[in-house]
Amino acid sequence: MHPTQSMQYVKVSTSATERMEEAPDSEPSVVSCCSSNPLLSAVACCGFAAQGSEPDLWVASVQEAWWYQASCFAYCVAGGLLLLRPEPLERHMLFPWRCMGISVFVNGFTSYMSDVETWGRPSVWKATDLLLATTNSLLQIGIVIVSFLSDATFPLESVGCLATGVLIALACKQRSATAMRNGHCDAYLRWHAAWHYSLPTFAIIGQAVLHRACDYSLEASCACPKS
Repeated sequence: MHPTQSMQYVKVSTSATERMEEAPDSEPSVVSCCSSNPLLSAVACCGFAAQGSEPDLWVASVQEAWWYQASCFAYCVAGGLLLLRPEPLERHMLFPWRCMGISVFVNGFTSYMSDVETWGRPSVWKATDLLLATTNSLLQIGIVIVSFLSDATFPLESVGCLATGVLIALACKQRSATAMRNGHCDAYLRWHAAWHYSLPTFAIIGQAVLHRACDYSLEASCACPKS
């Protein structure tokens, strides 16, 4: 007689599979930031923001990307120049340039607090940065339009620099929003940093075109011709 062979049925544990099914997608936990903000909703509808999505797992990448963190303060450079030296622009168009300089300068700090310091966490900095960034961007667009439709005397190369900066900045912002929605961290950091760098850089170049030696003279009697 052949010995009786006993067969044992082993139950394969599916706990790992079950945990995978229960776990969230590869996209890390998302913090809803200002999701009820109508301004954010409007910007998101235009494709320039990924409404309320800041993945927690991107924090390490944000903290390691020094060039991304530094990009926030490009606004401080452009705003500071405008705050200290508004005379070149005042010669060509009546506008509260210093006030705008303050707004752009402050935007550098709100941008850092929103996009770096409070990444992945709800914060009032995010709503503040959104408001300032939107306002300042619309002001730049308005300046370009008014320059062509009014009696402003800006040279074409100066307005052209600002207009180019606006177009490049908006394109970068749209791409950064797309990268955020698609969960591409590296692409988001690159495009969002480019959004921070582009408009201030072109604005500085456009303003530098207008500068004259007498703008830096310490003599009170220095007088610059109007055109």
